[in-house]
Amino acid sequence: MNRLRVVLQGYPLKSNRGWLGWCNVVLMLTSEGYFLFDTGSYGDRRELLDSLDNLGIALSEIKGIFLTHFHFDHAINIELFENAKIYLSEREYNYITSSSFEKSSDLYVPKSMISYLLSRNPILLRDNERVLDDIVAVDLPGHTPGSMGYLLERTKTLIGGDAIKNIKEFYNELDTLLVFGDIKDYRESLKRAKKIAINFVPGHDSIFSFEKDVKKLTDLEVIIYSNTNWKETAPKEFKIT
Repeated sequence: MNRLRVVLQGYPLKSNRGWLGWCNVVLMLTSEGYFLFDTGSYGDRRELLDSLDNLGIALSEIKGIFLTHFHFDHAINIELFENAKIYLSEREYNYITSSSFEKSSDLYVPKSMISYLLSRNPILLRDNERVLDDIVAVDLPGHTPGSMGYLLERTKTLIGGDAIKNIKEFYNELDTLLVFGDIKDYRESLKRAKKIAINFVPGHDSIFSFEKDVKKLTDLEVIIYSNTNWKETAPKEFKIT
C-alpha cells in the first residue's frame, strides 16, 4: 500500500440535498511517472491542487489518469491535467458516447464533458488488459455498464471506484443505491473483487484490507464548517469520523 498516496480521501456521506460526491483520488509512481486514479469533483478542485502541491508534484508531472467510470465526482477534473493520458474502459466509452446513459436516466454523467474527453483521444481498455507495470484493468460492471477497477498485482490491491463504493456495502454484500447497469452484474463484480484482491481502494470510504475481516488502512475524518449563525464571526466546526 505504500505505493499509493491518498490525494483526496473519499467519504460515504449523503444528505437531504443529495450526494456530496467525495471520492478517493490516489496517486501512484509508475515506471512512466506519476499516475492518478480518478480526479474528484468540481468542489474538490482547490483541495486537489493543494494536495498535489503539498506532495511537491506539478500538474505537468501527472502523466496519466485511470478513470474507474465517467461520473462527475470521479472524472470532472481531467481538464486540469492537459499533459496526461486518459484511460477508461471501452465499455464505459461506448456507454457515454451513445444514448445509453440517457436511456438509463444516468444524471451523473457530465454530458458537457464528453466532447472534451473525445478531444483528448482516451486510451480504451478491456478486461484483463495489462496496462503498465503490474497494473491490470478489471471489468467491474454494475454501477455503470463500463465500470472498471485497476488491480496492482504485486500487492493484490484493487482500486475499485463505485463498484466498491464503501465498506458497508462491500462487507455485507448490499446492493448499492445507484445502479445504471445490471444489478446482477454489480453483485458478480463484488464477488470478483473479493476473489482477486485483499487491499481495496473504494469509491467513497477508507482504504481497507479484507481477508477474514475488514481492517481500515486510512483514517476517515471530515470537518464541516457551518456559517449559519450570522452573529458569530468564526464558523462552527463539526468533526465527523
